[in-house]
Amino acid sequence: MRRRLADRRRRPVRDARIRYPLRFLRPEPPCRLRTRIEKPSGTIRRARQSGRLSFLTDWSADGERIFYYQTAPRNGWDVLYLERHGDVWVRNEILTTPFDEQMAAISPNGRVLAYVSDESGRDEVYIRSFPEDGFKSVVSTKGGTKPRWGPTGDELFYVQGATLMAASISTSPVAQVQSTAELFRDSVLAREVRTIPYDVSADGSRFLLVEPVNTETPPAPIRVVQNWYEEFRDRE
Repeated sequence: MRRRLADRRRRPVRDARIRYPLRFLRPEPPCRLRTRIEKPSGTIRRARQSGRLSFLTDWSADGERIFYYQTAPRNGWDVLYLERHGDVWVRNEILTTPFDEQMAAISPNGRVLAYVSDESGRDEVYIRSFPEDGFKSVVSTKGGTKPRWGPTGDELFYVQGATLMAASISTSPVAQVQSTAELFRDSVLAREVRTIPYDVSADGSRFLLVEPVNTETPPAPIRVVQNWYEEFRDRE
């Protein structure tokens, strides 16, 4: 069964541990990263706001790190994360090479970071150790974007064109790609967007796709009836 949510220009990411939503709001323009912790009591606390164009992509399962990417003065796109220290969120840089890095996703155990880079000349999905800079491996081979981890951490999903792919990942002794397979195609996946238009259910059995809603009302048709009086002549 496939369900869709409307694209309302907001990208909420939920803390899997304490289940408070963190929302990225997109004013037009500029676009800023704004984190709001919404507690069950209804109180809202702003954690951080960035003046650069930023896109939130993931929140670690332990609720301690928020991943996002933003424009850089010289490097195009860089990946950063906010780390929780009590009530304070501390900004950290993780991928700031001369290439474009974006759309980071952290594994459920918090040890492997998936991301997109164009270092090969086109966008591909990579995995690397986190937080230390240990191993690194390419996941996609024919182009790839929009990575999402499965709930158990042994499967990584990503988009290739309009196809959702699944990569089987072994985690011992280090994370390695075992195989990849096509799951399904959908035009929503091929949209050129800076956010990830799908998500995986907690049990890994379903996918949620986000598609745009056409809010424009089609113009009302204009009909022209010729010789309309003849239709009523016999009624006189």
